[in-house]
Amino acid sequence: DWIQVGEISGRVLQVNWRAVRIQTRELDEVTVPNSALSKDRIINFSRPSQVSGVKLTLAFDDESPPNHVREVLVRVA
Repeated sequence: DWIQVGEISGRVLQVNWRAVRIQTRELDEVTVPNSALSKDRIINFSRPSQVSGVKLTLAFDDESPPNHVREVLVRVA
């Protein structure tokens, strides 16, 4: 499952009686103690549906021509 706990989000690698191990999008591994889990909000992006999205905020120079910005975004996507 992909979850978010506080500021940490990523794929659950392991759950045991002491902690949950999460791998972030940056491929870092974070261990969150169950005591911390019980005090924070948990969002499960994998349930009830695996369809989810990522919100991005992009900024461009005001002088950039709109067609160039569009071209760059299409190329990156």
